[in-house]
Order: sequence, then structure tokens, then C-alpha cells
Amino acid sequence: MSAAGPLQAALVAYLSADAPLTALIGAHGICDRLVPATTPRPYLRILDIDSRDISGDLMPLWEHGLRLLVVGPEGGHRVVEAVAARLRLLLDNAALTLNGHHLASLACQSCRIRRDETLKGHVAELTLRAVTEPA
Repeated sequence: MSAAGPLQAALVAYLSADAPLTALIGAHGICDRLVPATTPRPYLRILDIDSRDISGDLMPLWEHGLRLLVVGPEGGHRVVEAVAARLRLLLDNAALTLNGHHLASLACQSCRIRRDETLKGHVAELTLRAVTEPA
């Protein structure tokens, strides 16, 4: 069984429980599915999780590349920068509890903040790397 689903569920639960993050994006600001057009900004969307088997001779391991997107309101970039900073602080080496799996490591690898003309606002795209093993 893949750890991608339990990883996504644990990530949403962990981030939803953080009061400073909720203060920045609102109580319903974390989306792990399609985002309704009526969703207020800023919000956080889990874009995708790309998983691959990196098992060795001794232990089964899976590496997961996660992409998170913070979409800010039209105008300045400060709120997007604040949300991205909070996410980096929360997620680097976070000890998430996964159903049926153990999270061996979690690290933020990159963060790119830019203006997105299509979304008419600033966005931050964070790339994370997680490694899991069976529990």
C-alpha cells in the first residue's frame, strides 16, 4: 500500500491544527482537492505527490516529492511570503504520524515566490521531500 494517501492526510491534519497558519489563511484555507472558485484568498493547495520506490537490500523505502501552492490575494506579496515562511518552519523535519507508515524524513527543498497573471496575485510554490517506510 502506498504511503502517499496517509502522507497527504497527515499533512492536512498537521497544518490544520496550527493556529498561526490558520490565522494567516483561515479555517478552511487548506485544499487537497480542486479549489472552488469561491474560496477566499490566501489559501494553500496540495498540488501533487510524486512517489517512487527507493528500497535497498535491507529496507523498503519510498521517496515522495510534494508540491504545495500558496495563492495570495490580488496585490502585494507579503501575505504569501508569511504563509510560505510559516510552512517552511512547520514542515522542516516535522514528525507527522502516518497511518500504516513511518515518516523517516521530511524537508522543504525549495520555495519560489512569483506573480501569477492567470491567478491575478502572488503565489509561492514549495517543494518538499519525504521518505517513508512501512510501520
